[in-house]
Amino acid sequence: MDQPASMDQSKLRTGPLTETVLAALAEALRGVRYGTVTVVVQDGRVVQIDRTDRRRLKAEQE
Repeated sequence: MDQPASMDQSKLRTGPLTETVLAALAEALRGVRYGTVTVVVQDGRVVQIDRTDRRRLKAEQE
């Protein structure tokens, strides 16, 4: 997604996507069928990755 024209690119503070961050993100995504993966960013750096799994249960027949 493009940055707004009013945003000065030189003032953006971003950190590199290191191999450690990419590996942690890949691990969080691995095996998720239903759920969410949330990436928390502070000062342009990934500081936390949360994973929430959802389990779909089949309705029991009576």
